[in-house]
Amino acid sequence: MAKFTDAAGREWRLNITAGDLAPLLDVGFDIDMVAGAYVFEDEAFHDQVMRMAIGSPKKRAEALWVLCEKQAEKEGVSKDAFLCAFDGSTNKTATRALFEAIANFSPDGLFSQAIQANGIESVIPAIRPATSPSDDSATNSPASAG
Repeated sequence: MAKFTDAAGREWRLNITAGDLAPLLDVGFDIDMVAGAYVFEDEAFHDQVMRMAIGSPKKRAEALWVLCEKQAEKEGVSKDAFLCAFDGSTNKTATRALFEAIANFSPDGLFSQAIQANGIESVIPAIRPATSPSDDSATNSPASAG
């Protein structure tokens, strides 16, 4: 099961069910768009679709609240306290857990297969290591042409 720990040290478990789909759409998080984005072979287009699907950190935090609300109620954690415990590190680990939960929800889909084959970083532009602009400069610079 996917899980993450927030800045307050609380562990949250993510398990998406069909009952979560409509509430997730209500906060603007479309699992179908996220999972479907991987079918695009053009990496730049794939990243653009993924960024639209996952939206801002606020949208992801709202989606995570939808998935964690019942746990939070049991533990006496308000929505405000939940959201206030989302710092940069939590955002990164929670995003990773969210995508793991999406893959677990549709284990036979291309999205899940891509994660199994290449690791979760391969499908999430928000946490994929960026290619350094200097990577191309050594081979494309006039000094190296020569």
